[in-house]
Amino acid sequence: MADRQIIFSAPMIRALQDGRKTQTRRIITPGNSLFNGGRWSALHKRQEWDWEGAWVDGGPSPMGNPGPYLKLPWQAGDDDFEGSVHRIYPVIQPGDRLWVKEAVAWVSGWGWRYRADNDDLSEKREQGEVGRWRSPIHMPRWASRLTLTVTDVRVQGVQEIAEADAVAEGVNPCLEGNQCPDGRHGGCCAMYDPNAAFYVLWNSLHGPDAWNANPWVWVKTFDVHLGNIDSIGGGNA
Repeated sequence: MADRQIIFSAPMIRALQDGRKTQTRRIITPGNSLFNGGRWSALHKRQEWDWEGAWVDGGPSPMGNPGPYLKLPWQAGDDDFEGSVHRIYPVIQPGDRLWVKEAVAWVSGWGWRYRADNDDLSEKREQGEVGRWRSPIHMPRWASRLTLTVTDVRVQGVQEIAEADAVAEGVNPCLEGNQCPDGRHGGCCAMYDPNAAFYVLWNSLHGPDAWNANPWVWVKTFDVHLGNIDSIGGGNA
């Protein structure tokens, strides 16, 4: 078990705070996965892998990893890999804690302000008291106000999402006026399709053809704690 960091957009921060979001899907990359149980080497990264031909193995692996993991065939590159198939594991595992990073600004005399709170900082900015919004990448650990405890990690194609999981992604609340949250479907939430909303969200984050590409994703399920990771207890080494 480990403490790690994770970035969310302002709308997803609000969904976490409201208790509407208990899952996130992240495209599998060398940065968030392990190659046969270890880090991806430069040699592994320069191979061409058959992502479309990959499949899910529920585990356990011969080395005892409980799974599930992705079986990834070699496609092209160094001949030494010809015909080989490899196991791709998630870096983040159940039991890990994730401290949430989000866009912030520093307000002189007030401290951090969070973009997800929809603060109107224009007046203070005119007075020269407010710095510009910072990318979540630069948020320090001590400024984080949300902590996630991972309860489950699985792998699937993004198009395999079930309706209940789309709801767990935080896309299906009934907001004021009974309107759908993304503003692009119209009508009331009684007619709202969570999967359609997740489709809109996914393409807004990853590009107009991202859904059709159906990439492999890690599906992380978690409990949400409203507090800094170092103040809620249960720390990991």
